[in-house]
Amino acid sequence: MLRAVSGLDDGRSPFVVRGLRKAYADVVAVDGVNLEARAGECFGLLGPNGTGKTPTIEICDGLRETDAGHVAVLGRTWDCGASAFRQQIGISLQETRLSEKSTMENASGLMNAAMLPMWILSGVFFSSSNFPQVMQPSVKALPLTAVNDALRANMLQGTPIAGMLPELAAIAVWTVGCFALACRLFRWR
Repeated sequence: MLRAVSGLDDGRSPFVVRGLRKAYADVVAVDGVNLEARAGECFGLLGPNGTGKTPTIEICDGLRETDAGHVAVLGRTWDCGASAFRQQIGISLQETRLSEKSTMENASGLMNAAMLPMWILSGVFFSSSNFPQVMQPSVKALPLTAVNDALRANMLQGTPIAGMLPELAAIAVWTVGCFALACRLFRWR
């Protein structure tokens, strides 16, 4: 449910940044930034690459430490109860990647959300042929289904590699597609 954030009970603004500073070695990325958003206001940071927008937002979101300055969101700072507070507000990152503040439990949960349906539908635990006919094309398109079918054909029926070309092709397509997607979404630092 979306709701507008009103000002704090004592009249203070819900978002205040004062004297924000962040430096990396000999480069000052953010120097003396002051921002304030009053109740009902919305703002954005615009500027060329390398002007400190990302570190400023990451500091305001509690994802990065500041060298100096003060950030208050709804009257709270990130130095006290950050984990619980982070669950109460919404943060949308500029890129699709897990932040450095994400825990292994978060990553594990995301992997389980993707893998569990595939395990159930692909016939790892029981035959996928038991699913309704309308679901069969989707079940057959899953990569784990191709792996299971190829392994069963080889181990139970003695099918040679040449007889498993459709399954191996499906695995190759999934591998290349996922690798291409991973190269596009994730970057080495």
